Amino acid sequence: MLVIAAFARETVFRLTWRESDEPESDEPDADPIEIDSAKEVIGLRRALAVEIIFALMVLVTTAVLVNAVPARTEAAGSAQGAVGVTLKNSEVAVDITATPGVSGRNDIHVNTFTPAGSPRAVLDLKVALSFPSRRIDAIDVPLRRLGPGHYYSPGFDVPLAGTWRVEATPQLSEFEESTLAGQIKFG
Repeated sequence: MLVIAAFARETVFRLTWRESDEPESDEPDADPIEIDSAKEVIGLRRALAVEIIFALMVLVTTAVLVNAVPARTEAAGSAQGAVGVTLKNSEVAVDITATPGVSGRNDIHVNTFTPAGSPRAVLDLKVALSFPSRRIDAIDVPLRRLGPGHYYSPGFDVPLAGTWRVEATPQLSEFEESTLAGQIKFG
């Protein structure tokens, strides 16, 4: 913007303002700078109009971009959702939730509970996804422990949409583990 303003200023000085060729007089009414013709006035008006239009375009573009939602945020917001499954037996319940629940990158949360529904800490937890109809063997989900009975896998890649077989294996004690299986559908 400053470069355009400097260019416009230089153009205005070059086209419209000229020093008089006559020697300076001592009269207070003498104007050392005068406009030579109406053509130069028109040039000045055009230069000023172009500068104002450019400034308005910059202002409008800035206002639009400030209020626009970034493309990635908008795409993620339109696909927002979650899919999940709760796997249970007589000793433990494992709740698995995938967000956004479509093929591609998903954040997977896994929580373990007692059969009554209160949080249950386990020694270790393994989760794997497989797609037998497409001949995809078990893919281990790398889990981070966030707290007692709460595990998380950020950005886990689910390669295909469809109904996947999910298998959870919580280690309940030093000598006891349980394997639970179910299905989860990714869109």
